[in-house]
Amino acid sequence: MIDIKLKSIIDSMRKESEQQACQTQHNLLDNKYRMLLDNAPLPIVAFKVSDGVIGYLNQSAKDYFLYDENKDDCTIVTQYFTDPSEYDAYISKLNRDGRAVNAELELLNFRGDVYWALVSASIIEFQGEPTIIATVNDISERKKLEEQIRSNEETLRTFIENAPAAIAMLDNDMRYIATSKRFRNDFNINDESIIGRSYYEVIPDIPEEWKEAHKRGLSGKAERFEAEPFQRSSGEVEWVYREIHPWYRYGGQIGGIIILDEMVTEQLATMLNYDKQDIFNSFDHLIKTVHPDDREEVFANTQRITNGVSSEYNNEYRIQCKDGTYKWVLDRGRVMGRDDEGTPLRIIGTLTDINRYKKTQASLERKNMFLRLIRSCHDILVRSTESEDLMNGICSTIMTHAKYSFLGSDFNQKNARIQC
Repeated sequence: MIDIKLKSIIDSMRKESEQQACQTQHNLLDNKYRMLLDNAPLPIVAFKVSDGVIGYLNQSAKDYFLYDENKDDCTIVTQYFTDPSEYDAYISKLNRDGRAVNAELELLNFRGDVYWALVSASIIEFQGEPTIIATVNDISERKKLEEQIRSNEETLRTFIENAPAAIAMLDNDMRYIATSKRFRNDFNINDESIIGRSYYEVIPDIPEEWKEAHKRGLSGKAERFEAEPFQRSSGEVEWVYREIHPWYRYGGQIGGIIILDEMVTEQLATMLNYDKQDIFNSFDHLIKTVHPDDREEVFANTQRITNGVSSEYNNEYRIQCKDGTYKWVLDRGRVMGRDDEGTPLRIIGTLTDINRYKKTQASLERKNMFLRLIRSCHDILVRSTESEDLMNGICSTIMTHAKYSFLGSDFNQKNARIQC
């Protein structure tokens, strides 16, 4: 009987010792976890679901919220929301889903300063009561940067909208971000709500070579294309000057391209005295209007480009206007690419009116000729003693310098002496 009682006492003591050891182990674990929470780099807050009373702040949270435990009461969490309705909505989501991750909330610290925080929280059972434990990450600087970016983007959109040029800003998927009024007018886009739509959906008659240029722009290559014909779906031909530039996001990634188009059909038509609807629709047609005396040189330069001897050309020649008169132009261009056999795939160029320059140049040449002629005649007058020598000398001088109309007659090598 005594042995049984002794055994019972020993078993009881062993069980109590095991319980104490287990409790000690739990206490050690609790202390370790508490130490982890207390020293976590992110602010951690715990408060009751029932009344919102804050029960725990780790050291990062105390520093972050400017909390002084000797002066401040933890009080109720709702007073640290700038908008109480946001707290209600957040708690409703927590009650519904059990957790809410990465919610952007505008909060107050214990001093009343406003800041933005990224809050993640979940509901746990603590001491028999539903409790919310949350991590808080300050994103105030990020929000300021985002606001600055939004402001810059709005400024850019306003600039593009009112720019006097035809400008379109597109993303990497060639969807409109912003367009100018001039762009919409030039391409007959009556619907202003094209933001977010595809460039090719809005302007379906874009040539394939333009699309290839867009791809190069999206890969980072800026390009400029001189005036070239663009045929609308209606059959109307426009001459267009184009530029393509990639634009970059914060961080250096390409965000899309900016396209600058300028319709120069009217300027070209005005230069050659054509009506806009009558302007030629290709460079082949343009070449046919070149002055016969200039065609050989133009053709030779064209052959140099075609045969791969040169990749650029620079021609001055006369071109026929609609009224039959001729006008001097400067035609400059370059080869943009060749196939495997060396044949040019694409040639772009400019056509500039230099008629006034050529007239001025010719006028200066005539004046210089007159000066040389007068100087030579003066020298003859000084040296000549006989009238016959004088007249022959003057005639010879005129023949030497130029074919020149004198008193209604042309002096040249054939009839100069007879006219004299």
